[in-house]
Amino acid sequence: MNGGELELGWLPPLLRAANNPAIRNGAKGLLDMSHYVPMIDVPTSVSRAFGDVHAQGNPHFSTDPHVVLIMAKAIKDKLIELDPEHAATYTKNYDAFVKSWKAYLANFDAKMRQCKTKKVVQYHQLFNYFLRRYHIKSYGTIEPLPGIAPSSKHTMELNNIMRENGMQKILQDVYHEKKTAKFIAAKTGAKVAIIPHDLGAAGSKTLEEFYNKIANRICQ
Repeated sequence: MNGGELELGWLPPLLRAANNPAIRNGAKGLLDMSHYVPMIDVPTSVSRAFGDVHAQGNPHFSTDPHVVLIMAKAIKDKLIELDPEHAATYTKNYDAFVKSWKAYLANFDAKMRQCKTKKVVQYHQLFNYFLRRYHIKSYGTIEPLPGIAPSSKHTMELNNIMRENGMQKILQDVYHEKKTAKFIAAKTGAKVAIIPHDLGAAGSKTLEEFYNKIANRICQ
């Protein structure tokens, strides 16, 4: 599981219904990735007044391609723990993947160095890890608070912020409503970039396609 409460609405009932002690929370058969990744945006307090906040921090860490290496190691270690007989195979495959992914990252990071002056707003705080990694500043979100639909007042305030800062890019994910982003774009002259939030979204079929789409649509 991703963890960080990302699957909170649907995974716990499934685990309870499975009635399998081997994959319950804390059991050896459950791998929670959020236990291995340094989380950002950890709230100092949790209250519904702040919207749909995650107590453990921002759970969308997989948008940072460098986090892939952390997750790969966690998976390799868990497979060895569950199936020590094939430890050598898991280690060999992991080492090959790490070598390949580090080569990909070297090229990817070089490309992203050209984009660090970009200024963006997001619909939801989905891309904070990616933006932080590559020093791209987000000036706000279309949501006034996480999980709260945009109001007219907040939308107009965001319009003003974008005009004052010469911002030309709105990062829109595939599953939130797109009407507000289009309205803001029409008022400010900004472009709406549809960005995949996870592997499989916006036609991304591989890890490389996933990150390349994010980079291309932010940097264009």
